[in-house]
Amino acid sequence: MRFAFIIVIAIMPLTAVFAQDEPSTETFDDPSLPGWERSPEAVVQEGVLSIAPGNFAVKFGGYGGDALRLKVKYAGPGMVFIRYAMGEGGNYALILFDEAIVLEKVVQDQPSMLSEYPWNGPSGEWMQFQITTTAGQIQVSLDGETIITATDEQPLEGGEIGLWVEGEAAAQFDDLSISGAERVGETVAEEAQAPIEEEQAVPEGISPTLPAAGSVGVSDLMAE
Repeated sequence: MRFAFIIVIAIMPLTAVFAQDEPSTETFDDPSLPGWERSPEAVVQEGVLSIAPGNFAVKFGGYGGDALRLKVKYAGPGMVFIRYAMGEGGNYALILFDEAIVLEKVVQDQPSMLSEYPWNGPSGEWMQFQITTTAGQIQVSLDGETIITATDEQPLEGGEIGLWVEGEAAAQFDDLSISGAERVGETVAEEAQAPIEEEQAVPEGISPTLPAAGSVGVSDLMAE
């Protein structure tokens, strides 16, 4: 079974990029979500980020992501997209379907599946995901157990981190940590923290409605 979805993403140029020795962390304690772009129904509630179906949140910065850690909770049915290294060259995505967890890579709007892991779907309890990348070797773990290993001979450089939710149930996120990260200077940071008007909640070039044009449709997945 093959799953492939893309989101068309227009990333603004990154300026004044510099290394960050300490991991970049986000515990979602600030309801204003500084440094994030989000749609109206992506909100911080009781110290967690809650994203309703059809909504998204994007963390600005040039994150290299040697190791990305994130807690996720949802009951389904639906899909959760954890996208990282989002930039002009493409992006990676860990996609949580009801029947499988898929790791994909998108280059020039063309998705390709790197690996997949069959599972029974979400339990409604917190899950700890970790994505580790070392010299093109990608490893994904769930609650400390390795579930996916893949090789990318042409790994992407750093970029934004994005969370999307589709389906019937909201998803919650907490304790985001990115090791080996990079971050951008004041130009992008100031734009990222600008208030979002409701009618302009979806950034240009980013569609929270999946799948985007040119991808395999949801109907194809449902027919499997």
